[in-house]
Amino acid sequence: MKRDYDLVVAADCVTDWGNPNVIRSSKGTVFSVPVAAASTDEAWAWLAEHGVAVVATTPDTDVEHTDVDYSGGVAVAVGSEKYGLTAEALAASDHRVRIPMVGRANSLNVATSAAIVLYEGVRQRRP
Repeated sequence: MKRDYDLVVAADCVTDWGNPNVIRSSKGTVFSVPVAAASTDEAWAWLAEHGVAVVATTPDTDVEHTDVDYSGGVAVAVGSEKYGLTAEALAASDHRVRIPMVGRANSLNVATSAAIVLYEGVRQRRP
């Protein structure tokens, strides 16, 4: 039986989902979607076991974030602000996408990048 999941998983996170600062900065939306913490290996294994395609963000690709089909089971992977995703994570991903940038900047804040890519998934799923 196929199941749908809407959740956020922080892999190898150093932040506590219940930390008052996390709750305050999310304006309470941390309670609107299930959240979990797992090791990177556990997260990748779960995604593979459930047939979820992984879309990884990186500036090192020609594929734009709007060129991928987000209509099925999809996970969006973003790396740390300083280093991005690991080479292993990028290699294990089904799609590597970039957000087109104009001007001198070549990257965005990780939260902004995640929001842009996730919104594209929402946009594609609208009736």
